[in-house]
Amino acid sequence: MRYLHTTIQNSQKILQCISLDQNEQEGMVLEIFRNYAQVLLIEKINQEVQITRHEMYPFGVEIKHVVPIGSHLAVITNDCHLMMTESTPPFKRVSCDKLYKGNTPTSIPIAHCAASTNGEFLVCCGYVGNAVVASFDSEDKPTIKTIKFPENFIIHSAVATEMPEYFAFLISSIETNQKHIIKIDVNDSKLFEHIEVDNDSRELISVFNNEGYAKQYLFTDHKFKAGVFQGVVEVPIEAPVASYFSNMAGELAYQLTNGKIYVCDPKDFQITPRGELPLISHFCPLPNDLLLCVAEHGDAFVVQVAHTSGLCNNSINFEYFPRTPIPLMPVISNAQFVENDMVVCSGVGKYTNIVTISNTIPHTISQIDYNQQEYFSRNCPTFKQLSKFPNHQLQLFALQEGILVSTPKATVSVTGSFSKALQSQKTIKAGVFNGETVQIHDHGIACLTSGKQWYSDNILVAAEITNDMIVVCEPTGDVSLLGTDLTVVAKTNIPAAKCFCFCDELLAVASDSDKGTAIITIYSKDLTPTDNVLQLTTPVNSMVYIEEQNALFASAFSGNVNKYAFDNLGNIVQSTQTILTTAVPASLLKFHDSVLIIADKVFYFFGDELFAMRLDTEEIIAAASLPNEKSFVILTKNDKLQQIDVENTENDVNRVLFPVSQMPRRVIVDGKRSYIICRSNRGLNTISSIVVIDKEINLGTYPTKTYEMGIEVTSLTVLPGHCIIVCTNNYHKNTWSLTKYDCTNPTCFVEIISKKQFGLQSPQAVTYVPSQKAILYSRAGDQSSLMGVDEDLKSDWKFRIVFNSFSMLTVINNTVWCASSMDRVSAIKFITDSKTQTQKTILATEAMPRQATAIVGLDDNSVAVGDKFGGITILRLSDDFAVDIPWKFATSSTALIQYSEGQKKPIPLDVGRIDRVASFMVGEMVTSLMVSPASKTLYYTTLLGQIGVLIPISNEEEFNSLASVETQTEKACSNFFGLMYPKAIDSGRMGILNCDMIEMLRLLQESDQERIEQGLKIHKEAIMGLICRLKASAKF
Repeated sequence: MRYLHTTIQNSQKILQCISLDQNEQEGMVLEIFRNYAQVLLIEKINQEVQITRHEMYPFGVEIKHVVPIGSHLAVITNDCHLMMTESTPPFKRVSCDKLYKGNTPTSIPIAHCAASTNGEFLVCCGYVGNAVVASFDSEDKPTIKTIKFPENFIIHSAVATEMPEYFAFLISSIETNQKHIIKIDVNDSKLFEHIEVDNDSRELISVFNNEGYAKQYLFTDHKFKAGVFQGVVEVPIEAPVASYFSNMAGELAYQLTNGKIYVCDPKDFQITPRGELPLISHFCPLPNDLLLCVAEHGDAFVVQVAHTSGLCNNSINFEYFPRTPIPLMPVISNAQFVENDMVVCSGVGKYTNIVTISNTIPHTISQIDYNQQEYFSRNCPTFKQLSKFPNHQLQLFALQEGILVSTPKATVSVTGSFSKALQSQKTIKAGVFNGETVQIHDHGIACLTSGKQWYSDNILVAAEITNDMIVVCEPTGDVSLLGTDLTVVAKTNIPAAKCFCFCDELLAVASDSDKGTAIITIYSKDLTPTDNVLQLTTPVNSMVYIEEQNALFASAFSGNVNKYAFDNLGNIVQSTQTILTTAVPASLLKFHDSVLIIADKVFYFFGDELFAMRLDTEEIIAAASLPNEKSFVILTKNDKLQQIDVENTENDVNRVLFPVSQMPRRVIVDGKRSYIICRSNRGLNTISSIVVIDKEINLGTYPTKTYEMGIEVTSLTVLPGHCIIVCTNNYHKNTWSLTKYDCTNPTCFVEIISKKQFGLQSPQAVTYVPSQKAILYSRAGDQSSLMGVDEDLKSDWKFRIVFNSFSMLTVINNTVWCASSMDRVSAIKFITDSKTQTQKTILATEAMPRQATAIVGLDDNSVAVGDKFGGITILRLSDDFAVDIPWKFATSSTALIQYSEGQKKPIPLDVGRIDRVASFMVGEMVTSLMVSPASKTLYYTTLLGQIGVLIPISNEEEFNSLASVETQTEKACSNFFGLMYPKAIDSGRMGILNCDMIEMLRLLQESDQERIEQGLKIHKEAIMGLICRLKASAKF
């Protein structure tokens, strides 16, 4: 199987912020994340702060430092390259130089980076050894040289001083641990000054004012030292310094790890308190008295400071200033699907939450009241329920006057007030024509305001309305075009014409053929056919034209929804963009500024992406858009009329936060219920609790079972019938236990039985194996083993397997997948011999050890594993192991099985092989892997907040096309987007494509797009359509 990797939520931890071009009204900030950069535009309009995120720029190699140099940016990569880029998007690369010779990307020598105020010099150094100095000419072109440090020193900080060529360093001796500050002339490596400082010194910084004068400050664990080279002033501090920033006046504001903020006046080094903020990792001053604050554990936010130019002013107190949040989820410890929602454990310390993520556009549903009995008896006496009709026989029309429902024999007004001109026959189309509402019924046209009527000589089967024209069609294919006075202005015959759609000054007509195919022909408004003819393999179900996109959308009975874009001359771009394939023919509605798609799922197409809307489509029998609103109405099978109001059409990821007192660690799922293990601290001070979320029971709050201090919940597994097994570690008694609870009532944990073990190390993982009706647990010690007890905790499992110590277990039918943070992934498979009906236990293991952090079974024979370094690997049992045939096994000397009865000596296990199928590097520690019940696709989360998905691609031709586009796009992007420096080594990727890179094709210059299209003989629209429908298949 091949896969497409895409992200739902990119990495959330901001590592660096750089203020770019700015003016008095707005500031532009470059945010550096681990694997991408993003531009943030922050504006202050009428005392309100507006924040807009611009395009994302993925990295080829992780960026360590970004420093403004003159009119450019100096970018230091993780593999020791210095890139000079333009300082405005798309940050075109000017030059690229290697800083160190002979270093590999795995050795990270660049730990500190400092630049002189006017950009004459840039110093880059590691913790030990040499430093690199880049000097810049008037055009910011670098010249690189190396300066040597004594090998017995560790470098802790590097800062610039007033003199451009002088840089100061905080260093310590490896032998004595004594710390010093030295000042060096980087031109000739000459030592200029040497000061011995306290051994608990943490960081040395320089603060410049707008005249170029600088003062150095030293932070220790217990002191703040001002004026390192000008006469030291020491001030005791109650906690270490966490972060700081300065203004153009040279005033320094710093925050302690307890959240308190202080300001230092550079004139007399007077320290004054200035309130408190959540712990901030980065401050970024902006124009117009704005301050961007990147919180260490929570959301970032922008503070409107009274006077950033005068921090020493007595009116400054950061606690009371208005804040504008920038939502982030910087830490994810675990996540799992509970039905169609993702439950996420997020946060650190007191900023901890359980977050429920649903994949839907935010919307509200309200009932539209109407008297069913009155309307049906008065308007439609022969039909008691509209829902008795098949979907394609019912139509819903939402008009200014009210709502109409049309059946094959009648039209019913269910809400509003319509004039007597409304006809009771079947309505084919209704809308606004010549400034008034008209009804096109199967015998003619009724103008509901003026009362004017137009009758056809024959029955009408299809029609379309625009403000100045109406087109109608008879069963014979005779098509008439009517003007504003309802006179026929053009007439023609279009055999088997079925569906019409006005496209600005053109008319799209869909007609069927005898072979079951269809064509869409574009006509001028005088019914003259043009050369634009589109071939479809199945008949058309519906069409809609979106003026804002200048595109025609058409759904076919095959399930395909196609987008046809017009150029400026009214010609259709010949490349068809199939944006979605549905299980049933889709109904298309013009909605807001795009198209709403209703099929087996509901989607809203915005830009080049589909956004999901979670509605029960099995209940919908008809739908219509409300005019000029972000709303639509639906008719359900139980005759309910509902209005759907959409709150936001640009995002379909909804988050609901539930704050908890302890950090949520792990989610365990039991049907519609989830159990979240929460814990703070370790050892005797540990406090553990289990939070229960049940989607079927609305209790207002989440029930929580809290344990005594010193008792740690290490793991939990679910049994049938709302029973759970909880593994706890009692630090007071040095014991651990397995306890079975009946949780039928989620507010009350009823203990059934408890099995205690004394003097043994607590199990690392516990899981339930339904086929064996046993609880398995992995224990480390002198002889690592996999052991177990029956589900009633009364008797030990019939054998134990002596092998590795496993920290993660997952079960798929008869296969137990085991992973470890220090060893290889293994599979234990229980096979029943079809002839003898005896059970055999066999084991398979992969050849390569890995530091696994997450595991999930995909099927009996496949598993996905995430590791500490950000790798996701799909593993599969080798073919002869996977199928139920005699296994060509090899006997292992290290994998043993010990039977509890009848066998005194352990015997060797049969050992097979596990093969790698696919792998991808996301670059951040993977904290969870899960399979969506809705889409059956693989999702993951990382420690720094990224949420992604691996979408299966079964079509080999589609995979190869996307692979070619990715390769060519990456080459073009590395030239056009300066931050995308290509990787120096292969990350070991196999069978997985990067969707984020492919989608960068849209941001390239037109010349690059055309070159890629011509080289690969594939249109951009076709690629974007394929990406669109693949991503739609992964909506949960």
